[in-house]
Formats: sequence, structure tokens, C-alpha cells
Amino acid sequence: MNLCYEVAGQGDPLVLIHGLGSSARDWQYQIDFFVPFYKVIAPDLRGYGRSDKPRGPYSVSLFARDIAELITSLSIAPCHLAGISLGGMVALQLAVDSPEIVRSLTLVNCGSEFIVKGIKDWLNVLQRSLIVGWSVTDQLEGIRCLVLVVSAENDYIRFEQKAPLLDRIRGAEWAIIRESRHATTVDQPEAFNRVLLDFIARQS
Repeated sequence: MNLCYEVAGQGDPLVLIHGLGSSARDWQYQIDFFVPFYKVIAPDLRGYGRSDKPRGPYSVSLFARDIAELITSLSIAPCHLAGISLGGMVALQLAVDSPEIVRSLTLVNCGSEFIVKGIKDWLNVLQRSLIVGWSVTDQLEGIRCLVLVVSAENDYIRFEQKAPLLDRIRGAEWAIIRESRHATTVDQPEAFNRVLLDFIARQS
């Protein structure tokens, strides 16, 4: 299975994981901004973008294993890791499964589980074909790297879905991006880039 990725820049590695139904293009404004400061790696998850699309089913754990193998093959561990939406779920799974390869973790507009709890959730599943039943909520206390939780002011993912990230991960920081919806990396790139740069610069 061929996993396609973009890589540019020099310095500490920063891996960017895109959201559901998208590709590394989610991060174009970040790639352009961070290349002068970091070595930026932006993969297309299996089944998305220019990566191979083998027969499923796919899962968050499978995506996380793919990214772990990519990080290992590029010899860039430990790295700064950022993910939006589904990409944040993959990043969380990676931090749980392979903590030794994660230097810092930035989670954008995601929660620690996707478990259907009502008719509204089922409608979202039907509309977006999400992966159902995934959760790492009970494993959040084991995450020891520094974590930034980024939440768009107008995100459709409710705060109570994100709250365990702040309550259970020791030292987790929280940033709100004003006048932003779910696609924060695209609709408010300047504000988001400043927040992310400040966070990972402090870890570097």
C-alpha cells in the first residue's frame, strides 16, 4: 500500500493529519507558513487523496498504524503531531499506541471518542460515513506529551465532546479560534498558525 505525503522544510519534524473526506490540502496554509521553521510532513491517509485506496474496512487504529510506519520509515521520531477532526482522532490513537514517537500533540476540532448516542449522531453517521464505536477516553490519562486542544468558536462538535481531553490529559492547554467553524485550518489560518507556532516553539 502506497501512502502519499508532502515533505518540505528543515528542522524539527511537524506531521499534519487531515480530516474526513479530505487530503493533505487541508493544511496548505500551514505548510506554506511553517516550512521556514520546521520540516513539515503532510500525508494523505489510506483511501484519500493520492494514497492507495485498498478495500476496507478502515479504522482509526489502522490509520494510526500507517502514520506510525511513515514516521518510523522517515526517521523523524519523536515529532510534533497535529490533526484536525478525523486526523485529530488518528493523532490521539497514535499518542496512545506509540507515545515514544510523539513529541507534542495538537488536536483540532475533535473529541476522544465517536460513539453513537442519539438520533442526531446517527444522522451524522449516515451523512458522512464516519467510523463508529472508536474511543480512547479511558486511556487519556496515559498521555504524557504536551497537548494543545484547539476548538473553533462555531464548531459543530460540542464542547462536552471535547471536555475529556482537557479534564483527563495532564497539563493540556486550550485555545479557541474565534469566528471559525469546523475547517479552522482553512477559514482562520492566520489565527490558527499563530497559536500552533507558539505552542510547538515552546516544546522545541
